[in-house]
Amino acid sequence: MYILYSLALTLGVIVLLPRFVWDAVRHGKYVEGLSQRLGNIPSFTETLQKVVWVHCVSVGETLAARPLIEAIRLRYPSHSIIISTTTATGQEVARKMFGERRKSKRYSINRAAKFVTESGALPRDCIVTNISESGARLFSEASNVPEQFRLLIDGDTPIREECRVVWRLGGELGVVFITSEKERGRLNAIKSFQSQARSVLQNNS
Repeated sequence: MYILYSLALTLGVIVLLPRFVWDAVRHGKYVEGLSQRLGNIPSFTETLQKVVWVHCVSVGETLAARPLIEAIRLRYPSHSIIISTTTATGQEVARKMFGERRKSKRYSINRAAKFVTESGALPRDCIVTNISESGARLFSEASNVPEQFRLLIDGDTPIREECRVVWRLGGELGVVFITSEKERGRLNAIKSFQSQARSVLQNNS
């Protein structure tokens, strides 16, 4: 079966080769990245970091892989991520989405904390295993942790952050901090109430 597949692939390449050459000369297709397809992979600085390789074919798969890559960044903050694509447009999208981003440094703290839901229920226990300026990794034995909650970490400098869950694995959670989004929403609501109050006063005067 393998021999038949190899023969069919070889014949297909031979038949379509004139079209490939025409597209390359006329439209510049297949030229960019050709050397890499032939095995000339760019060199990378050797580090002790583990690497996660995500391969996407085109623009659609690159866009679809975004939540996965964000989750990998949160769950494995010490890993490097390499994103490869088959098409030049897919690579351009990947560079725009991830190439210029700098993930904030994460710190391992393994600290006891609590989280509170918006419903006003009693605080529940959790462990913050690592944290950064933009998010954290938690562990909780609770089986019904909501999608959004407030994280409370006591200490000399208490931390109060509104959080949104971006991945779950057993009792582990990856969250991003959305406190600024909540504050903007509250500020907009307050402004709206003030505007409505002024309108009522003007109508009554």
